[in-house]
Amino acid sequence: MIVVKNLTKVYKTRRREVCALNNVSFTLPDTGMVFIVGKSGSGKSTLLNMISGLDKITSGKILAGGNAVETMSASDRERYLSSYIGYIFQDYRLIEDFTVRQNVALAADISATKNSPDDFIRIVGLQGYENRLPKELSGGQKQRVAIARALVKNPKVILADEPTGNLDQSTTQEILQLLKKISKNTLVLIVSHNLRDADEYADRIIELADGRIINDISRIEGYTNKFSMQNGVIHLPHHKNLQKVEIGELLRRGKYSKGIVQNGGGFAPTKELQYSGEKDKLRNKRMSLKNIVKVFGIFFKRKIFSKISTVVMAAVILSVFYIIQSLTLYDTSSAIMDTLVNADTYGVIVQAHSGSSSTNKYVARISEERLANLDEAYEGEMYKLYSEYLYANPSGGGESFVTSAQNTIGFYSYITVGTLNTTKEYAKRVLGVDELNVLAGTIDPANENYRPYGVTITDYTADSIIARHTAKDPLYAFDKTTGELKSTEQLYSEIIGLRSVSYEKTYINAIVDTNYEEEHREIKDKISQLTSESNLEDIGTDPLYLAFVADVTERYNIGYSFDEGYYEALCEFLVDQAVNNDGVMRFSAFFIKDSKYSSSQSYVIAINDKYDLKDGEVVMSVSAYNTVSTTADKVNSANLAEKNEALAASPEKLGFAQYESGEVKEFINNTEISVSKLISGSTNYIYVNENTFRDLIRYNTYAYSVYLDNPAAARDIADVIDENKLSICSGLVGNVHFIERCINIFDKFFGVTMILILAACVIFLVSFGIKSIRSNIYEIGVIKAMGGIKRDISKIFISQSLLIGVGILISTYIGMQIGAALANEVFLASLALVADSNFYGIKAIAFYPLVALIDIGISLALVLISAIISNRTIDKLNLISILKAKE
Repeated sequence: MIVVKNLTKVYKTRRREVCALNNVSFTLPDTGMVFIVGKSGSGKSTLLNMISGLDKITSGKILAGGNAVETMSASDRERYLSSYIGYIFQDYRLIEDFTVRQNVALAADISATKNSPDDFIRIVGLQGYENRLPKELSGGQKQRVAIARALVKNPKVILADEPTGNLDQSTTQEILQLLKKISKNTLVLIVSHNLRDADEYADRIIELADGRIINDISRIEGYTNKFSMQNGVIHLPHHKNLQKVEIGELLRRGKYSKGIVQNGGGFAPTKELQYSGEKDKLRNKRMSLKNIVKVFGIFFKRKIFSKISTVVMAAVILSVFYIIQSLTLYDTSSAIMDTLVNADTYGVIVQAHSGSSSTNKYVARISEERLANLDEAYEGEMYKLYSEYLYANPSGGGESFVTSAQNTIGFYSYITVGTLNTTKEYAKRVLGVDELNVLAGTIDPANENYRPYGVTITDYTADSIIARHTAKDPLYAFDKTTGELKSTEQLYSEIIGLRSVSYEKTYINAIVDTNYEEEHREIKDKISQLTSESNLEDIGTDPLYLAFVADVTERYNIGYSFDEGYYEALCEFLVDQAVNNDGVMRFSAFFIKDSKYSSSQSYVIAINDKYDLKDGEVVMSVSAYNTVSTTADKVNSANLAEKNEALAASPEKLGFAQYESGEVKEFINNTEISVSKLISGSTNYIYVNENTFRDLIRYNTYAYSVYLDNPAAARDIADVIDENKLSICSGLVGNVHFIERCINIFDKFFGVTMILILAACVIFLVSFGIKSIRSNIYEIGVIKAMGGIKRDISKIFISQSLLIGVGILISTYIGMQIGAALANEVFLASLALVADSNFYGIKAIAFYPLVALIDIGISLALVLISAIISNRTIDKLNLISILKAKE
């Protein structure tokens, strides 16, 4: 039984309020067919929607089986629609992707009934059509499916909104007859504008106008609406077309009849029914997994391209988040290690200053104390790179070519960058060769031509010597006796032995093959194509050139010594050369006077006994002294004699020192000397005795870099390297610090941007979830109208979101790796333009697997949050609007 009391429904618009129902009251029985009729806009459908619980009540009450519809919770309304109400829509509202059986079975599943869908399909006369889709049925057949779907729930009330509005007359009669039959055991409430159908089939007619009941009548018991003749009077049926037989009878008897009258409608005012007060129990259940999966499949396959696009876009957004996060995680020490260390298969080069191996090589050095600290912490072999270099340029002058780029102008170098005291096995690793293929000379200590103080050079250094000497003397490569071009073997053999360029003397033991020319042929060709007007800037940022410079600086353009006693033997060799050959030594240092220091200069140290110098005593040229002076008072020819008188009376104490760090300028090896006399001259000469010279040889021959053979072990002592004010050697180290400064500038901006990106991602995913719900709004409306549980619908969409989320997570993880690599290239290329430098090989934006996995977890949380937020819109869906429009 349904009791409607003082029911009012007001729709509010922007301009005014519309009263669709105005204080409507009536009581409906448990069975029978009730028609609600009236003109369009009279409130018929609104009344049906109020009774069904699909629309909210403004005021008044509705009791359905003792349950107050207006106060039902969402879950109570679901149970009400599932077990008490069977809704038949004018436009059928079938799920188009479900077959006839599946449509009916879904309703049975939701309503917790044990009724067989096939039984009700047979009741509505659709046996044999069970496996057809709605698009394969006629309008009448679709309506029969809708009826079967309503009946299978075994509802107390069937609500039918214009159930025959889209059907022809014949099908209309069939449907109404079927509903009439059903009404014997169930209340059937029909909204219709067809008064003739109401007159013929209704047990009760409620007529509305302007939201009010203007007529409420019930059929008189025993009334028949038939053509008949009683007492000579012809009675015509009410609102019913006459059949041919009846028309013939009317013509035949009409002229003899006493009259013709129209039967009444057979209705009388409805008597008020008494509410029994009993309360029906409402029920429903969750959809079966089978139906959930089926509906999920329907929803998921729709707009699949949009879903793919969503996965891609979300992956892009989250990858951008990761890229910015990666920038904030940038650590200089780690960047140096990870970017530069891992690239060196032969190990790590550590030195006493920032910059390339060749920069400041005459000054920077590592103190013995720091070398000891490093050696103690490092679990591996440590090989020293000494400052003993070799000129390729026949005139010397290598000091002007100290940077890596300058040293390789024209492809070949002007000067080597030192001598590595190592083993043959490690030298093979550095050079990237399987064997040390000797092209000239010997590396065998037993050979009579081998010298323990000698070095082994690469074919690159040998070719640099040939190229530089030939550039100065085009006939260098020609045999002066025969006039023929010398072979490479002959030229190489001439390099072996003692070489003296400018003030420097070096002994070459051997030349080994590196295959450098084949490996860097492309960049050699590019350099050879530079015109005289061109310069290195044309290729200065070319990755091929940068790789070549790194190889030259760290592998090809150094000397190798395989003798454990190399350092001691070298010092004795240099002293011997100076003593026996009036040799000299080029020397670089800072001079310190009164806590002030001069700029670094290169001096020539010579042995000269004519001044009868004591140990630690020196005679300096005026030029050399003036570079040492830290005041504006310089010595010249006018005051030289006066200055020497002062020095003779009291020799001037000076200190000279070297420093480890180009940034910190921490002085080490401070040594005091006494200036006893100055001599005229424009060359920076300093004269000493043999003992002082021997001390300065050791002072000037030092290790300024070390090669660590194990990158992994080197990474473990990164803190020791920092604590001892050492740095990883590479021309890119300065750029690593430049990147750090750039990132620090935007640090706060990155933090805000990351928050905005996460917020944008949530908004994007929520928007997608809402769109996904709206794209399936028709099916949602149908399922909810049948009493489907919101939790089941949410499961479907959350599962869809999770599946898409899995796609997002996988795509994001891949996108993070690809995005980090691409972003790193773009970022470094942009910095290169701004800084007019190169950042080749640096990982400013790296891929951190652990961080990526944490971000994946965050992404999953975002997906879940977005799914939950978007699913809340299901509660706010206006089912009436859904059911009025299919899409």
